[in-house]
Amino acid sequence: MDNENRTGTDSMEATKILGTDPAAPAVIKQVKNAGNTTPSGTTPDSYATLSMVFGILSIVGGFSGIMSLVFGILGLIFSNNAKKLGYDDTIRKVGFWTSLAGVIISGMSFAAIMAVLLIFGFGMIASFISVFLGIIAAAMRGILAIL
Repeated sequence: MDNENRTGTDSMEATKILGTDPAAPAVIKQVKNAGNTTPSGTTPDSYATLSMVFGILSIVGGFSGIMSLVFGILGLIFSNNAKKLGYDDTIRKVGFWTSLAGVIISGMSFAAIMAVLLIFGFGMIASFISVFLGIIAAAMRGILAIL
């Protein structure tokens, strides 16, 4: 078969698929979604769902510290993966925005905790350590006096 006939056949098949063939939408949909899975078989909508779940967990645990930040970052990563695979539905958008809100809330919570520690906490921690070391030193002196 020469290249001219082959090219003509390919273009006729493409016209058939894209044009008047009643089965064309199903074929186009299959071709369009053929690359939308990861090697493990995960689909973009599952990434979007994970993004939303991690975003909600991030907001709910917003004042719990580091886990909220981790959940928010994971939600943003899953949202980005879903978008890369061509899934841009409402679930992905909700997952993105809830994850972003959770990251912001956990960042503000972390900043507030650090501010409280700077104002009140580090001095108390330093005095506690000083008292604790003083007690240990006195105990060591007593033990050495007995020996």
